[in-house]
Amino acid sequence: MSHIGSEEFYNWVIETIRENKIRGAVLYYEGVWPGSDENSEDFNKAIWIDFTPWLYENFSKLYGVRSQDNNEFLNIENNLDYNIDLNLDQIMDLYKAKTQSEEIKSPPLLANGEVQDLNKDVIERLSSLSQKQLTLLKYINQGLLNFMIKHEWLRNFLVAKLANQDIFTVILEDRNKHLVQELLIRNDEKVIILYGLMHFNWVYDLLKQQDSSWEIINTRYQQIIIQSQ
Repeated sequence: MSHIGSEEFYNWVIETIRENKIRGAVLYYEGVWPGSDENSEDFNKAIWIDFTPWLYENFSKLYGVRSQDNNEFLNIENNLDYNIDLNLDQIMDLYKAKTQSEEIKSPPLLANGEVQDLNKDVIERLSSLSQKQLTLLKYINQGLLNFMIKHEWLRNFLVAKLANQDIFTVILEDRNKHLVQELLIRNDEKVIILYGLMHFNWVYDLLKQQDSSWEIINTRYQQIIIQSQ
């Protein structure tokens, strides 16, 4: 899954779900459950940005596409759809346990340690561009995102250099562990899992650790953003 993408990509996801639901599969999907106001504020401090519900929507405008909407993937053929993610309170408990502190690590690149309002930054940047500049920006961004999606080393490099590693360990590794635990406990025979691309290899490795007979028998690639001509 990609949290921003073209209409064609999300239509492909919907049809893939439909095909597999008809064959008896159930759907597992990601979506961090809400937590307390205090933990929501602490989470934003930990990731160094104001993570509002509109963040992906605003970012998608920089790429000329749209953001993911989980609602369109639910109740296809049946209602066997299960959010198997952690909630925000669990995430922050794990984060504070890893740091062994209630103090939230401040971003190293900002002297005042303030949380960045990326929604405001994106809107201001878009409003200052001419239509020609916006078209060029979308074209460049689409190419960069497609390149990043195809190269795992680049995704890992960006997370390692630009992110708070303590919180991203929880966001990626601990949520992967929870996903695998849910998958094994529920033990459904056929499952579709909608989770972000960066989770795949770790989840697969964790499953292999549980049972060496797990294997990839088929791979189908789909372009997430079709670059404008």
